[in-house]
Amino acid sequence: MRTGSALYQDWRHLQPVLLGIVCLGIAEGALSDVADLAHSGRQQLRAPVPMRDSERVQGELGRIEADVRAARAAM
Repeated sequence: MRTGSALYQDWRHLQPVLLGIVCLGIAEGALSDVADLAHSGRQQLRAPVPMRDSERVQGELGRIEADVRAARAAM
């Protein structure tokens, strides 16, 4: 392996892409965990319906999933 080639001399141009990939993975994992929690039937304190039946929760999950998919498409 040649360490003097142009690829290995300046790898800093890849840092934003690599950081974006890591952040996207964290966001996808968090979305998956929140979706699992919402579909489990958990009911928030003073909420009239469980999270899986709440239109607001489902709407926000859909919006967030669309944002994550858009970020993945932009990568």
